[in-house]
Amino acid sequence: GGSMVVGRNASHVLIEGLVFQGVSSGRAVVDLENCTSVVLAGCVVRKSSRPGVVINGGSACGIQSCDLYDLPLHLQLSGGDTKTLQASKHFATNSHFTQVDATDLYGRISISGVGQIFRNNLVHHFSGQVMVVGGNDHLVERNELFNIGYAEGDGGAIYSGSQMWSWGNVYRQN
Repeated sequence: GGSMVVGRNASHVLIEGLVFQGVSSGRAVVDLENCTSVVLAGCVVRKSSRPGVVINGGSACGIQSCDLYDLPLHLQLSGGDTKTLQASKHFATNSHFTQVDATDLYGRISISGVGQIFRNNLVHHFSGQVMVVGGNDHLVERNELFNIGYAEGDGGAIYSGSQMWSWGNVYRQN
């Protein structure tokens, strides 16, 4: 079937304690566009051929205490206004990202736009560079990242590119 959760312009929704598995069509397992305060808490997103959680536009949406594994793209946080530097404040906190038994061992966490928060997460066992950060004023803190990039010769756990307009990002206590 298609995406399990599709949110368009939704606000103040809590999705809690569900397991999403085996999604093979749609933009993502959980697809949020221009939503406000939509949160996945204590959910498991796994073993799908589509991206796990895609949050684009809107504000204050995210995942909390979720497990994401065996996905081609685990998480995408994108939003905010790069012209005014208005933060979207999307977030991923206290969550677990890994590849256990996937055919695509790379996986990925993508953070872009302005003002995303990636805090207190466990990220491990990715054969390639797992996190790509671009944009402005993101906070990446207190995460544990290990056993990453073992199939690459020049990658790292977090890649922030060489974008001349990307500034103000804070990486601490990782």
